[in-house]
Amino acid sequence: MPSAVNQKRKKLIQRHLREDDRECCEYIRHSLGIKAIYNNRKQTVEQLLETAKEFHG
Repeated sequence: MPSAVNQKRKKLIQRHLREDDRECCEYIRHSLGIKAIYNNRKQTVEQLLETAKEFHG
């Protein structure tokens, strides 16, 4: 976060307009349920196709 000191010697903090939204997304991305889903994404396509064939013939 960039910051600056104005003429009255007060520190100003500048944030991007959507910084709050980004922080919310990061919180959701790092929550426990999402981590489990993300670990499943690491599987290769071949493994997923093999599983699909197994269940759907």
